[in-house]
Amino acid sequence: MFKLFSLHFLMSRTMRVSLTLNGATFTATWADMSTPLPLLIPRATLIGGVAYGATYEVECIFFTALDEVDVASALECLGVQACFPGSVSKGRHYLGPVGKTSESALFVTETALTTENVTVILAQQYFTERCHSAPTVAEVLLADHILTIIANDECLGSVCVTAVQNRVIVFPFYDLAMQHHGTTCPFTKFIKRFDVILGYWKVFRYPPDDRRQFPTFSFDLDGVRMTTIELFESKEYFANDLAREHLHHRAQVEIRLELERLRVEGIPYEDVIQHLGESRSYKTLREVQCTRLLRSYAARRDYGVVHHPNHSLMVVQGVSTDDRFAIF
Repeated sequence: MFKLFSLHFLMSRTMRVSLTLNGATFTATWADMSTPLPLLIPRATLIGGVAYGATYEVECIFFTALDEVDVASALECLGVQACFPGSVSKGRHYLGPVGKTSESALFVTETALTTENVTVILAQQYFTERCHSAPTVAEVLLADHILTIIANDECLGSVCVTAVQNRVIVFPFYDLAMQHHGTTCPFTKFIKRFDVILGYWKVFRYPPDDRRQFPTFSFDLDGVRMTTIELFESKEYFANDLAREHLHHRAQVEIRLELERLRVEGIPYEDVIQHLGESRSYKTLREVQCTRLLRSYAARRDYGVVHHPNHSLMVVQGVSTDDRFAIF
Protein backbone atom coordinates (compact mmCIF):
# COMPACT_ATOMS: atom_id res chain seq x y z
CA MET A 1 0.00 0.00 0.00
CA PHE A 2 1.31 3.45 -0.93
CA LYS A 3 2.10 5.54 2.15
CA LEU A 4 1.75 9.29 2.25
CA PHE A 5 4.63 11.31 3.66
CA SER A 6 4.99 15.04 4.09
CA LEU A 7 7.45 16.83 1.84
CA HIS A 8 9.46 17.97 4.86
CA PHE A 9 9.73 14.38 6.10
CA LEU A 10 10.85 13.08 2.70
CA MET A 11 13.47 15.75 2.17
CA SER A 12 14.97 15.21 5.62
CA ARG A 13 15.86 11.58 4.85
CA THR A 14 19.59 10.80 4.48
CA MET A 15 20.60 9.59 1.01
CA ARG A 16 23.76 8.29 -0.55
CA VAL A 17 24.53 10.10 -3.78
CA SER A 18 26.70 8.83 -6.62
CA LEU A 19 27.56 11.10 -9.54
CA THR A 20 29.83 9.85 -12.31
CA LEU A 21 31.30 12.51 -14.59
CA ASN A 22 33.27 11.41 -17.64
CA GLY A 23 34.01 8.08 -15.96
CA ALA A 24 35.11 9.50 -12.58
CA THR A 25 32.72 8.71 -9.71
CA PHE A 26 32.06 11.07 -6.80
CA THR A 27 30.03 9.99 -3.79
CA ALA A 28 28.54 11.88 -0.87
CA THR A 29 25.92 11.63 1.85
CA TRP A 30 23.01 14.02 1.51
CA ALA A 31 21.54 14.50 4.96
CA ASP A 32 18.82 16.99 4.03
CA MET A 33 17.57 17.59 0.50
CA SER A 34 16.20 21.00 1.46
CA THR A 35 19.85 22.10 1.66
CA PRO A 36 21.97 22.14 -1.54
CA LEU A 37 24.78 19.59 -1.65
CA PRO A 38 28.17 20.86 -2.91
CA LEU A 39 30.55 18.45 -4.66
CA LEU A 40 34.16 19.41 -5.32
CA ILE A 41 35.10 18.27 -8.83
CA PRO A 42 38.56 18.54 -10.43
CA ARG A 43 38.58 20.84 -13.43
CA ALA A 44 40.42 18.14 -15.40
CA THR A 45 37.42 15.83 -15.02
CA LEU A 46 35.01 18.31 -16.55
CA ILE A 47 37.21 18.96 -19.58
CA GLY A 48 38.12 15.31 -20.01
CA GLY A 49 35.28 14.56 -22.40
CA VAL A 50 34.81 14.97 -26.14
CA ALA A 51 35.85 18.43 -27.33
CA TYR A 52 33.81 20.57 -29.71
CA GLY A 53 36.01 23.57 -30.32
CA ALA A 54 36.22 25.35 -26.96
CA THR A 55 33.42 23.31 -25.40
CA TYR A 56 33.70 19.94 -23.70
CA GLU A 57 31.11 17.25 -23.18
CA VAL A 58 30.42 16.08 -19.64
CA GLU A 59 28.72 12.68 -19.44
CA CYS A 60 26.72 12.21 -16.23
CA ILE A 61 25.47 9.07 -14.50
CA PHE A 62 23.42 9.87 -11.40
CA PHE A 63 22.16 7.51 -8.71
CA THR A 64 20.79 7.84 -5.18
CA ALA A 65 20.27 5.13 -2.59
CA LEU A 66 18.12 5.11 0.54
CA ASP A 67 17.90 2.29 3.09
CA GLU A 68 14.28 2.96 4.02
CA VAL A 69 12.38 1.09 1.30
CA ASP A 70 8.95 2.62 1.94
CA VAL A 71 10.36 6.13 1.95
CA ALA A 72 12.52 5.40 -1.11
CA SER A 73 9.45 4.66 -3.24
CA ALA A 74 7.78 7.87 -2.07
CA LEU A 75 10.91 9.88 -2.89
CA GLU A 76 10.49 9.03 -6.56
CA CYS A 77 8.35 12.16 -6.82
CA LEU A 78 11.55 14.20 -6.38
CA GLY A 79 14.13 14.99 -9.01
CA VAL A 80 17.63 16.40 -8.63
CA GLN A 81 19.23 19.20 -10.59
CA ALA A 82 22.81 20.45 -10.62
CA CYS A 83 24.52 23.75 -11.27
CA PHE A 84 27.72 23.25 -13.29
CA PRO A 85 30.20 26.14 -13.56
CA GLY A 86 30.86 26.93 -17.20
CA SER A 87 27.71 25.20 -18.46
CA VAL A 88 26.84 26.25 -22.01
CA SER A 89 23.12 26.18 -21.21
CA LYS A 90 23.60 28.83 -18.46
CA GLY A 91 20.99 27.09 -16.33
CA ARG A 92 20.56 24.17 -14.01
CA HIS A 93 21.09 20.71 -15.42
CA TYR A 94 18.50 18.03 -14.63
CA LEU A 95 20.20 14.85 -13.40
CA GLY A 96 17.09 12.70 -13.03
CA PRO A 97 14.63 11.31 -10.47
CA VAL A 98 15.61 10.08 -7.04
CA GLY A 99 16.02 6.31 -6.66
CA LYS A 100 16.78 5.56 -10.31
CA THR A 101 19.97 5.50 -12.35
CA SER A 102 19.86 8.26 -14.96
CA GLU A 103 22.21 9.21 -17.77
CA SER A 104 22.50 12.75 -19.10
CA ALA A 105 25.09 15.05 -20.63
CA LEU A 106 25.94 18.72 -20.97
CA PHE A 107 28.64 20.98 -22.38
CA VAL A 108 31.00 23.26 -20.44
CA THR A 109 33.41 25.89 -21.68
CA GLU A 110 37.05 25.63 -20.61
CA THR A 111 37.51 29.38 -20.26
CA ALA A 112 34.84 29.58 -17.54
CA LEU A 113 36.64 26.98 -15.39
CA THR A 114 39.31 29.15 -13.80
CA THR A 115 40.38 27.01 -10.82
CA GLU A 116 41.83 23.52 -10.45
CA ASN A 117 38.74 22.38 -8.53
CA VAL A 118 35.19 23.56 -9.15
CA THR A 119 32.06 23.15 -7.05
CA VAL A 120 29.03 21.45 -8.56
CA ILE A 121 25.88 22.23 -6.55
CA LEU A 122 23.15 19.59 -6.32
CA ALA A 123 19.64 20.68 -5.33
CA GLN A 124 16.27 18.99 -5.13
CA GLN A 125 13.70 19.76 -7.80
CA TYR A 126 10.23 19.04 -6.46
CA PHE A 127 7.51 18.37 -9.00
CA THR A 128 4.31 18.41 -6.80
CA GLU A 129 2.89 15.91 -4.37
CA ARG A 130 0.38 14.66 -6.95
CA CYS A 131 3.23 13.40 -9.11
CA HIS A 132 3.89 9.74 -8.37
CA SER A 133 7.27 9.86 -10.05
CA ALA A 134 9.54 12.64 -11.24
CA PRO A 135 10.09 12.84 -15.00
CA THR A 136 13.01 11.20 -16.73
CA VAL A 137 15.88 13.14 -18.30
CA ALA A 138 14.46 12.52 -21.79
CA GLU A 139 11.03 13.83 -20.76
CA VAL A 140 12.52 17.04 -19.37
CA LEU A 141 14.66 17.50 -22.49
CA LEU A 142 11.59 17.15 -24.70
CA ALA A 143 9.50 19.44 -22.50
CA ASP A 144 12.20 22.14 -22.54
CA HIS A 145 12.35 22.04 -26.34
CA ILE A 146 8.56 22.28 -26.57
CA LEU A 147 8.63 25.33 -24.29
CA THR A 148 11.19 26.91 -26.64
CA ILE A 149 8.94 26.27 -29.64
CA ILE A 150 5.94 27.80 -27.85
CA ALA A 151 7.92 30.84 -26.72
CA ASN A 152 9.23 31.48 -30.24
CA ASP A 153 5.93 31.43 -32.07
CA GLU A 154 6.04 34.17 -34.70
CA CYS A 155 3.06 36.01 -33.20
CA LEU A 156 3.37 34.80 -29.59
CA GLY A 157 -0.01 33.13 -29.97
CA SER A 158 -1.32 29.65 -29.24
CA VAL A 159 0.40 26.70 -30.91
CA CYS A 160 -1.33 23.55 -32.10
CA VAL A 161 -0.26 20.47 -30.10
CA THR A 162 -0.16 18.23 -33.19
CA ALA A 163 1.96 20.79 -35.05
CA VAL A 164 4.46 20.76 -32.20
CA GLN A 165 4.51 16.96 -32.22
CA ASN A 166 5.34 16.98 -35.93
CA ARG A 167 8.36 19.16 -35.15
CA VAL A 168 9.72 17.24 -32.17
CA ILE A 169 9.07 13.69 -33.34
CA VAL A 170 12.46 13.68 -35.12
CA PHE A 171 14.37 14.75 -32.00
CA PRO A 172 16.75 12.06 -30.69
CA PHE A 173 15.19 11.95 -27.21
CA TYR A 174 11.57 11.76 -28.39
CA ASP A 175 11.29 7.95 -28.35
CA LEU A 176 12.92 7.73 -24.92
CA ALA A 177 10.47 10.30 -23.55
CA MET A 178 7.53 8.32 -24.93
CA GLN A 179 8.61 5.01 -23.36
CA HIS A 180 6.93 5.87 -20.06
CA HIS A 181 3.53 6.63 -21.61
CA GLY A 182 2.52 3.33 -23.18
CA THR A 183 1.76 2.60 -26.82
CA THR A 184 -1.66 4.29 -27.11
CA CYS A 185 -1.43 8.05 -27.73
CA PRO A 186 1.82 8.46 -25.74
CA PHE A 187 2.37 12.08 -26.80
CA THR A 188 -1.11 13.04 -25.61
CA LYS A 189 -0.40 11.46 -22.23
CA PHE A 190 2.97 13.20 -22.08
CA ILE A 191 1.40 16.59 -22.81
CA LYS A 192 -1.29 16.11 -20.16
CA ARG A 193 1.24 14.94 -17.57
CA PHE A 194 3.34 18.07 -18.01
CA ASP A 195 0.18 20.20 -18.09
CA VAL A 196 -1.95 18.91 -15.22
CA ILE A 197 0.69 17.42 -12.89
CA LEU A 198 3.91 19.31 -13.58
CA GLY A 199 2.50 22.67 -14.70
CA TYR A 200 4.93 23.25 -17.57
CA TRP A 201 2.24 24.68 -19.85
CA LYS A 202 -1.51 25.00 -20.25
CA VAL A 203 -3.40 23.20 -23.01
CA PHE A 204 -6.84 24.43 -24.04
CA ARG A 205 -9.46 24.24 -26.77
CA TYR A 206 -11.16 27.26 -28.27
CA PRO A 207 -14.77 27.61 -27.13
CA PRO A 208 -17.11 27.83 -30.14
CA ASP A 209 -18.15 31.38 -29.25
CA ASP A 210 -14.54 32.60 -29.24
CA ARG A 211 -13.79 30.78 -32.47
CA ARG A 212 -16.65 32.56 -34.25
CA GLN A 213 -14.90 35.89 -33.64
CA PHE A 214 -12.09 34.82 -35.97
CA PRO A 215 -12.24 35.56 -39.67
CA THR A 216 -12.70 32.42 -41.73
CA PHE A 217 -10.07 33.24 -44.35
CA SER A 218 -6.90 31.42 -43.27
CA PHE A 219 -8.61 28.67 -41.32
CA ASP A 220 -11.18 27.62 -43.90
CA LEU A 221 -10.15 23.95 -43.62
CA ASP A 222 -9.77 24.13 -39.85
CA GLY A 223 -12.85 26.19 -39.09
CA VAL A 224 -14.62 23.27 -37.46
CA ARG A 225 -11.59 21.58 -35.95
CA MET A 226 -10.41 24.73 -34.19
CA THR A 227 -13.02 24.05 -31.51
CA THR A 228 -11.79 20.50 -30.91
CA ILE A 229 -8.00 20.44 -31.40
CA GLU A 230 -5.74 21.12 -28.46
CA LEU A 231 -3.56 24.21 -28.36
CA PHE A 232 -0.75 25.43 -26.13
CA GLU A 233 -1.87 28.60 -24.43
CA SER A 234 0.29 31.73 -24.33
CA LYS A 235 -0.20 35.15 -22.77
CA GLU A 236 -2.75 37.22 -24.69
CA TYR A 237 -3.19 34.25 -27.00
CA PHE A 238 -6.59 35.35 -28.35
CA ALA A 239 -5.39 38.78 -29.50
CA ASN A 240 -2.15 37.36 -30.87
CA ASP A 241 -3.96 34.54 -32.68
CA LEU A 242 -6.25 37.11 -34.25
CA ALA A 243 -3.24 39.20 -35.34
CA ARG A 244 -1.69 36.10 -36.90
CA GLU A 245 -4.95 35.42 -38.76
CA HIS A 246 -4.88 38.91 -40.28
CA LEU A 247 -1.20 38.55 -41.18
CA HIS A 248 -1.80 35.24 -42.93
CA HIS A 249 -4.85 36.64 -44.69
CA ARG A 250 -2.79 39.51 -46.12
CA ALA A 251 -0.14 37.01 -47.28
CA GLN A 252 -2.75 34.85 -49.00
CA VAL A 253 -4.27 37.86 -50.76
CA GLU A 254 -0.82 38.92 -51.98
CA ILE A 255 -0.12 35.44 -53.34
CA ARG A 256 -3.46 35.30 -55.17
CA LEU A 257 -2.85 38.72 -56.74
CA GLU A 258 0.69 37.77 -57.71
CA LEU A 259 -0.50 34.48 -59.25
CA GLU A 260 -3.06 36.36 -61.32
CA ARG A 261 -0.43 38.86 -62.49
CA LEU A 262 1.97 36.10 -63.53
CA ARG A 263 -0.83 34.24 -65.32
CA VAL A 264 -1.78 37.32 -67.31
CA GLU A 265 1.87 37.89 -68.26
CA GLY A 266 2.20 34.28 -69.44
CA ILE A 267 5.12 33.40 -67.14
CA PRO A 268 6.18 29.68 -67.39
CA TYR A 269 5.06 27.42 -64.55
CA GLU A 270 8.61 26.67 -63.32
CA ASP A 271 9.40 30.37 -63.05
CA VAL A 272 6.14 30.99 -61.20
CA ILE A 273 7.00 28.37 -58.57
CA GLN A 274 10.49 29.81 -58.07
CA HIS A 275 9.17 33.37 -57.84
CA LEU A 276 6.49 32.49 -55.28
CA GLY A 277 8.95 30.45 -53.20
CA GLU A 278 11.14 33.53 -52.83
CA SER A 279 8.28 35.90 -52.09
CA ARG A 280 7.64 37.53 -48.73
CA SER A 281 4.10 36.17 -48.58
CA TYR A 282 5.18 32.56 -49.09
CA LYS A 283 7.78 32.84 -46.34
CA THR A 284 5.13 34.28 -44.03
CA LEU A 285 2.81 31.33 -44.58
CA ARG A 286 5.46 28.62 -44.58
CA GLU A 287 5.94 26.85 -41.26
CA VAL A 288 9.52 27.21 -40.07
CA GLN A 289 11.10 23.79 -39.56
CA CYS A 290 13.86 23.80 -36.95
CA THR A 291 15.37 20.68 -38.49
CA ARG A 292 15.91 22.57 -41.75
CA LEU A 293 17.87 25.24 -39.89
CA LEU A 294 19.94 22.61 -38.10
CA ARG A 295 20.71 20.85 -41.37
CA SER A 296 21.95 24.12 -42.85
CA TYR A 297 24.43 24.44 -39.99
CA ALA A 298 25.44 20.79 -40.22
CA ALA A 299 26.33 21.30 -43.87
CA ARG A 300 28.90 23.96 -42.95
CA ARG A 301 32.46 22.81 -42.35
CA ASP A 302 33.03 25.03 -39.31
CA TYR A 303 29.89 24.00 -37.39
CA GLY A 304 28.42 20.79 -36.06
CA VAL A 305 24.97 19.88 -34.75
CA VAL A 306 24.77 17.73 -31.64
CA HIS A 307 22.01 15.18 -32.21
CA HIS A 308 22.13 12.74 -29.29
CA PRO A 309 19.49 11.38 -26.84
CA ASN A 310 21.26 12.84 -23.78
CA HIS A 311 21.78 16.33 -25.20
CA SER A 312 19.71 19.32 -26.10
CA LEU A 313 19.80 20.03 -29.82
CA MET A 314 22.72 22.37 -30.15
CA VAL A 315 24.79 24.06 -32.82
CA VAL A 316 28.46 24.04 -31.84
CA GLN A 317 31.45 25.59 -33.52
CA GLY A 318 34.11 23.07 -34.44
CA VAL A 319 33.11 19.55 -35.51
CA SER A 320 34.13 16.54 -33.44
CA THR A 321 35.26 13.24 -34.93
CA ASP A 322 33.26 11.32 -32.31
CA ASP A 323 30.77 9.20 -34.26
CA ARG A 324 28.38 8.89 -31.30
CA PHE A 325 26.84 12.15 -32.41
CA ALA A 326 24.66 11.70 -35.46
CA ILE A 327 24.76 14.80 -37.65
CA PHE A 328 21.70 15.69 -39.72
